[in-house]
Amino acid sequence: MVKQRSVAIAIILSLITCGLYTLYWQYTLSEDLRELSRDYSLSGGMAILLGLITCGLYTLYWYYKIGRALRTAQETKGVSSSDQGVLFVILGVFGFGIISMAIAQAEINKLVG
Repeated sequence: MVKQRSVAIAIILSLITCGLYTLYWQYTLSEDLRELSRDYSLSGGMAILLGLITCGLYTLYWYYKIGRALRTAQETKGVSSSDQGVLFVILGVFGFGIISMAIAQAEINKLVG
């Protein structure tokens, strides 16, 4: 079941735990978008595992993938949508992946709220 999560708390916990909470957040974002978009290729566990194995390269692809899944979820709910996959990748390349995750979480919160 998808539920709203506080973006501010997620960012603070990610910073306090030196990124460990970010892995959990990545997992929950994947699973939530999997349910909302019905994109069963999204898997939180695989996203974390492949991100670690590829030293973060898969994570860039994951940013693109969640941007697309978010658009699909928005279209399913009848909300105006935009494909933010490229924006998420660019933010990730420049070290601002947490902002991509925050934007995705905010959009999920709108869909669930």
